[in-house]
Amino acid sequence: MTSLRLFSALLLTSGALIGDAPCEVRIHLSDEYGNPVLAAQIKVVGAKTMVDAQPDKPFRIEEGNYTVQVTSPGSRRVTVPVVVDQLRQVIAVALPLGAVEGPVPTCAIYGRIASPVTASHVRLMELFGARLIDVPLEGASTFAFRSVACGTYLLVVTGPGSCLATMVVKASATMPRLDIGATELAAACGPVKP
Repeated sequence: MTSLRLFSALLLTSGALIGDAPCEVRIHLSDEYGNPVLAAQIKVVGAKTMVDAQPDKPFRIEEGNYTVQVTSPGSRRVTVPVVVDQLRQVIAVALPLGAVEGPVPTCAIYGRIASPVTASHVRLMELFGARLIDVPLEGASTFAFRSVACGTYLLVVTGPGSCLATMVVKASATMPRLDIGATELAAACGPVKP
């Protein structure tokens, strides 16, 4: 009976110690298109604590409610409320681009399906946003996404009721034409019969 009480006391004590341990937190920064942001000033502010943090460098704080304030050249200042409640936690913060002098650049993605499969349309989905665009295939199995924001997208080629290929692409102002062939189609969604 004494050993059972001792074991119970040990469990209660170790549980209290685990619950009181500070959390290891890391702040991961990206721009709104998912590109990493390295130069930034990060402040983590809580009721009793203020910590100056570095991107992707772990630091320790107690569990609780905090505000993460991020300032970075070329981006607007961001203030995000967060709850720290895990022993090891990553807080991801996407920074919107700041004021750009002159016109905001737009990008495009052009390509063609260079395979004898029956594809009907191509879908473009922002990886770090909510935009989704579908375009039909044009003559010679070509497609074009014009005037899209520069950034990272998931490109999905579909046929009658099925996925034929997926690939991650980066839209840029000078992007070369994508040629999606049988190899890309087979590797992405499994073998496809022509």
